[in-house]
Amino acid sequence: MEIKVLASSSKGNCYIINREIMIDCGIPIRKIREKGGFNVHGLSGCLISHEH
Repeated sequence: MEIKVLASSSKGNCYIINREIMIDCGIPIRKIREKGGFNVHGLSGCLISHEH
């Protein structure tokens, strides 16, 4: 299993598992594209663990 941490702080969290599932998307889409190094349209889904 490959886990890529795009952000993990009080400013936002975002993790990608196996390049297909996103857990939390608490950072702007621009930063996800920059840090992810892949096309977000290829994601199978996104799990939102909490809201704020």
